Order: sequence, then C-alpha cells, then structure tokens
Amino acid sequence: MIKILITGGAGYIGSLLYLRLKNLGYDPIIYDNLMYKQKTLERINLILKERISVKEVLAADLKYINKIDYVHGDIRDEEKLSNLFRENNFEFVFHFAEIVGYFACEDKKEESYDVAVNGTRIIAKLCKEYNSKLIYNSSSSIYGFSPSEKDLDEEHEIKEIKDQYSKNKLECEKIIKEVDPDYVILRPATLGGLSLRLRPELLPNHFSYMGWLKRNISVSDSGHYRSVMDAKDLIEAYIIIISNFKKGIYNLGSLNLTKKEIVNIIKKMFDNVNIKMVENRGDVRNLKIDSSKFEKTFNFKSDKSFEEIILPVIDLFETKGDIIKPEFLNISMEEWKKLIE
Repeated sequence: MIKILITGGAGYIGSLLYLRLKNLGYDPIIYDNLMYKQKTLERINLILKERISVKEVLAADLKYINKIDYVHGDIRDEEKLSNLFRENNFEFVFHFAEIVGYFACEDKKEESYDVAVNGTRIIAKLCKEYNSKLIYNSSSSIYGFSPSEKDLDEEHEIKEIKDQYSKNKLECEKIIKEVDPDYVILRPATLGGLSLRLRPELLPNHFSYMGWLKRNISVSDSGHYRSVMDAKDLIEAYIIIISNFKKGIYNLGSLNLTKKEIVNIIKKMFDNVNIKMVENRGDVRNLKIDSSKFEKTFNFKSDKSFEEIILPVIDLFETKGDIIKPEFLNISMEEWKKLIE
C-alpha cells in the first residue's frame, strides 16, 4: 500500500484529500498542529464510519473520537518530522502546512513567514533525502496585479509582490527548486466549495454567504479578475498527479471572472441582493491564469461553472444557518464580522 504524508492535513484542502486517498485504498497520514482547534479529525472519522457526506457531517453533532492516522506536530519540528520519514516509506508528500490567506498573513507576517519558509525547507530536504515525491500547494496569487487582459502562464515574469501571503508562497517555491527533490508545484486558483474545515472567508464562499444571509455584498475593485475553481476539482487533480507524476510548475483553475461577474451570478440566485461598492477592502489582485500546461500534461480540465461551485455551500447555509465558527476561519471572528458588514 502506498504511504502518503499530508502536512496540514486537517485543513481545508488536506482533509478532503485524506478522505479521497483513504477511499481509493492509499495509506495517508495527517501531520498537523491543529492551530485552529478544528474538529476536522472527528469529522473525517465520522464520515469513514457512517459513510455520510461532507454537508451532513458539518451539520451533525460529533460522536466519535478520531482514530485515523494522525501525528500531532509543528511543521518546523525537524526532529519529529525526520523520525516520521525514517519510520515510513512515503512515496508522496503533500505539503499544505502553512498559515494561508491574505488577511491571516497580513495579521501574522513574521509567524506566517517563519512557518512557511522554515517548514518548507525541512520538508523539501527530507523529501530529497528519502526520495519522496513532493507536491506543494502554492497559489495563483503570486501573480499579483496584472494590468494586462492576457491569461498568465507559468513563464510569466513575477515582479513586485506586496502582500505577505504571496511573498511566502514565492519564497517556498524558490526553496523547493533549490533543494530540488522530485516535485510538482501547483498554483491553484482561489478555491470555493465545501470541506471539513469550511473557510468561509474564501471569496466564492464569502460572497455566497453574503448573498444568502445578508442579501448584501460589498465589493471593492469590481473590475478586477480572479481565477476560481472548485475544491473537489483540485483534489481530483492531485489524484491524477499521483498516478502520472511529472515534475514541474503548473497553474490550475477553471474560471477567470471579474468580481462584478461573480456577484452578478450570485445576485441572480437570490431575490433582492444589493451590491455595495467599497474601497480598500482586502488585496488588489487582478489576474487571469492559463491552465493549459496542466490540462495537456495530465489530460485533466477543471470546468465547473461558478454556480456549481457555490450551490453546495449555499445548500449548507440553508441547512444550518449558524455554521460559521472560529475553527473554520483563518481570521478572528472580529475580523470576520468586519468582512461581512
């Protein structure tokens, strides 16, 4: 059985990946410090025992203590990670263990940099030493603000980066390339959709929540483009990478939409949604990405519509309106309340 390590495996992406790998017969292990005190592990265990859906487990009262393959630890703990690699023959390592997101990294600049850079250096070195294939989840956010209407490919020159989140990601990419294990660096679009750790502050989920609950969406820089995709599509892309590993850096997304186009789609889904233009809210990214390299290399295309991405999220909100909890956010509840004003 193929052993796979998922650092940050109790997070938004890692938890979905763990479930998918487990169901496909792989042997995944989660390494996470549970910094958000999330109950992701219990949710995973409940799904595996009861064979219920992500939506059902999010809406349920938790019943089971986790018994899944899990190691508690900080990504900067080189001794613990070295022992873990020594005791296991990891064929693949998925590296997600970072503080992520624009707001979270701006709030914790030094800590987020330390976790990302030092953790990635340790993981890259261990993958090199133990011949594990490294799959790193970077971000299309590193392209920052592009005044061009052109879709950006992997060869696009990345110039000045202002936000800490993107700086961290780009530095981690550099470390991986310098250490040079077998690697795939993926630069995914902004994700939306359900997961065991919900991340309601992600743009598709955030705007959906505002449209559903508030019937009011505040938008800044409405003409700026964002690339978006469904979280489940990202998981399927990772499964394909395992089965057909090809070293390199790849963009991956399904839609390039302006924020105005996004909110207009949501407006059509609800009655009486008010769109309010605001200034200085969040980052000023403006980018469209070209995913053709990944699509051709792996014969995979993420093609869900924006409606298909957000409908499961809206369905969850309608099932359990009080779903938003501190454990689901990479920002404080106070910051979240400001975000939904």
